[in-house]
Amino acid sequence: MTWRLRTALSFDDDVVQCLHESDETFGPTIGHRYALLIGTGLTLIAEDPFRLGSTPSDVIRDVRLLHLRRARRQAARIGGGIHRPRHMIAYQVDEADHVVMALRLLHEAMDIPRHLRASAVDG
Repeated sequence: MTWRLRTALSFDDDVVQCLHESDETFGPTIGHRYALLIGTGLTLIAEDPFRLGSTPSDVIRDVRLLHLRRARRQAARIGGGIHRPRHMIAYQVDEADHVVMALRLLHEAMDIPRHLRASAVDG
C-alpha cells in the first residue's frame, strides 16, 4: 500500500536550490538525472517509509532519513543514474493518517542536526 506523500515548503525550496546548483555545476543532463533520483527517493518513502536503509533521526523525534544512494538503482533504470548521490530526504511519518511528509532535502556535508532543528522550529 502506498502512503500519501506531501512535501513541506522547505523541502520544495531545497529541491529547487539543489537542482539549480546541479545544473550550474554539472550541466542540465546531470540536473535532470538528479531530479529523477529525488523523485525516485520520494516514491520509495511513499511505498514504505520504514524501508530497510531509512534511519530514524537521533536529533528530532519522529523524523527519518533516506539517503538518495538507496534510490540509485531504481533511478538508473529510468535514466536518473547518479554514481555518488550526496543528499538525503528528511521526512516524518503520520501513521494515523497514512501520510509521509518530506521535510528537507539535505546534503550530507551539511550540519544535519542544525538544519533539522531549524526545520522543526520553522515548520
